Amino acid sequence: MDALASALLAFKKIQPLLNKIRIFLEREKKLSLLEDVVELVLKEEISIRAAILLLIPKPEIKEEEKTEEQKRDADIVSLCSALSHSRKDNALLLKKNKELEKRLAILEQKLKSLQERAAVLVKPKTPSEITLHKQHQIASLSQRLQNALKAQQVLQSRIDFLENAFLKQNFVPLPRLTRLGWDEVMKFKDIINEETILFVDDANEMSEKAVSWLHDKGVRLIICKKPPTQHVRSLLPFACVQAQEFEILNQIALVKKSWLDHIRAERTVLSKIVEEYKKERLPQQ
Repeated sequence: MDALASALLAFKKIQPLLNKIRIFLEREKKLSLLEDVVELVLKEEISIRAAILLLIPKPEIKEEEKTEEQKRDADIVSLCSALSHSRKDNALLLKKNKELEKRLAILEQKLKSLQERAAVLVKPKTPSEITLHKQHQIASLSQRLQNALKAQQVLQSRIDFLENAFLKQNFVPLPRLTRLGWDEVMKFKDIINEETILFVDDANEMSEKAVSWLHDKGVRLIICKKPPTQHVRSLLPFACVQAQEFEILNQIALVKKSWLDHIRAERTVLSKIVEEYKKERLPQQ
């Protein structure tokens, strides 16, 4: 009975949203997507239209364009997930801040009460000692509250950035490695292929085994936060470009799309020039 009552309360709470989703899908003649749209809207906290865009199959297109659309969909889902987690973390911080403010108010009330009782207690601590002790507690809680508020501001700034990146789609998420080590590379072994571009914090820390594996997979370009030395660059079988206009999350680095497209275009043109040069020189050798 308790479970049934809880379910009914939950249903009553979300019923207006369910009605809104149903009306929207009926108007768009996509009522068959009802269950999937409801699940996306409730779990990922995205709009109804965004959920429909994620669920509707794309029309038949060229293979190259299809790959680009699939990547864009994966990018949107990744950003949705990061945005959802950031919103939950922000809500948790807000709750903790309120708890700290309540505790601070209670301590201030206790301090006042103790100061009033100090005069009638047998051999009590002096009022100055009690006051000093409570002042230390208040200062400590105040500092914790300030730190929590700063953390909340940082988190809110990141939420704003993720929302902007999600809406404008002007950043591209790349797998992030702290170094070119074997364990780091193996974290992303299932998604690395010849189209993959990696973001590496420090390419100077490298494993020959990892570099060889990436080369065999067809990786041709990595974006480096810290540029490799000339010696290390000569050992790498792929291009290394120093990162610009990026934002690091956890296992993902967001890189400015326009900048990355420019870099990829430059690499493509350079590769064609080298190939043409080899073709011209080959008969003379």
